[in-house]
Amino acid sequence: MESEFAFILWSLRRYQFQMAKKGFFIRGGLSVGALFVDENSVYGPALIEAYHLENKVAVNPIVVLSDDAMGLSLHHTGYYAGESSPQEEDILVGADGRFFLNYLVECVDDSDFPTVNWADLLLHKTQVESALNEYKGDLHVFAKYAWLAAYHNYFCESKKHLVGYSDQVKISSSLAATSFRRLSQVKAKKAGKA
Repeated sequence: MESEFAFILWSLRRYQFQMAKKGFFIRGGLSVGALFVDENSVYGPALIEAYHLENKVAVNPIVVLSDDAMGLSLHHTGYYAGESSPQEEDILVGADGRFFLNYLVECVDDSDFPTVNWADLLLHKTQVESALNEYKGDLHVFAKYAWLAAYHNYFCESKKHLVGYSDQVKISSSLAATSFRRLSQVKAKKAGKA
């Protein structure tokens, strides 16, 4: 089921990226398992697990994979040597060890000579920066966009060897970083405004 699984990953990545370009950053869970589906309903253990992943595990706007889906990914990549598997770019591993979809790979034309749609990546940058500015007063939400900024910059770094790269495509670390200042710096800034 390697090709079917790859098609599912592609469909989810594409949807997630198209939504992100419009400023809608979504999260979700991908599970593998039994489902009952008819024209009126969907239910089963895979749906319950996917809901749990979206609700409890996907803290940031990402689509995380269940343990079974992670195992399936590793199984499929085991057919290839080194980093040559087609899935190598499709999935990333978070700091918690959980696999998630690398939706920014949708910017890459994966031909013999890969190119990046830098305009799409700049649009993504703009959307993330807009959200960072909008939510800078809400630390809970801001942290999610700071994570997205780090993901965006990680992706840009991984593609900087390709034609057309410029540091302008990256999000400024000063915009997304949590910064600390001494009390005297705040007092000096306020005194300068008076």
